[in-house]
Amino acid sequence: VPKHITVNGTDFDAPDYQCPLGFPVWIRDGAAGTASAKGAFKANSVDDLRAWAIINHGIDRFQLSEYLPGGNYGCFCLFKDGKLIKMAQAERIEYIMAKVALSGITGNTSKGKLLNNEKIKETALKAIDILCAQTHEQMNGLVVV
Repeated sequence: VPKHITVNGTDFDAPDYQCPLGFPVWIRDGAAGTASAKGAFKANSVDDLRAWAIINHGIDRFQLSEYLPGGNYGCFCLFKDGKLIKMAQAERIEYIMAKVALSGITGNTSKGKLLNNEKIKETALKAIDILCAQTHEQMNGLVVV
């Protein structure tokens, strides 16, 4: 699970602002319940963060996430009463309307490749276990990691 924080867009206005995650980082909409690539951009400097906050002035809170190089994978997990029933894994290769996003990532995959990778499975299930432990909830339904 990448290191991440949520910040106010105005935090970048401080002349001495330092990104606690270092660079590069992904910046995106950090509103509660946001689970898409809305406002997603790979920032390489504080100036990039400031400019992105200005361009996206309608976004009050941003999520900064550690940039993890490599493939972009998704795990689709179906749970019932805390037990994994089915899982599908895919590598995201291309995105719908990718040309409208500076990052090329819109959150909606147009082309992918199905996978069967034990490391991806273990990583996704570990992230779900951490979430369940923190919320004291049992997983039910479809979860995408």
